[in-house]
Amino acid sequence: MKSSSPAATRWMAKDHELDWLMTQLEAIPHVKRLRIHSRLPIVIPARITETLASRFQRSSLQVILVNHVNHANEIDGEFRAAMAMLRQAGVTLLNQSVLLCGVNDNAQTLGRPQ
Repeated sequence: MKSSSPAATRWMAKDHELDWLMTQLEAIPHVKRLRIHSRLPIVIPARITETLASRFQRSSLQVILVNHVNHANEIDGEFRAAMAMLRQAGVTLLNQSVLLCGVNDNAQTLGRPQ
């Protein structure tokens, strides 16, 4: 279920919080990458905003987003648009999925192109 209700976004970092954290990390000379693992772009693709993409693009860090997509059916137009925005901003996009019995535990499902 996709939702942007207050309950769904309660624990989600705000843009200004991510900006502050990134600024702190950018000030550490040996830190070169920011790697974020999340299911949020699948659940609330609207969280990926122009502001967020722009902040990632301005970063001196290599920004990597590892999505947690477990089945091709989770991928819709909103998710694709959000990922296109991040890709345009230079974010490296990766995926990891959990093998779920009866959901994505076969080669046909895992190898299905989108």
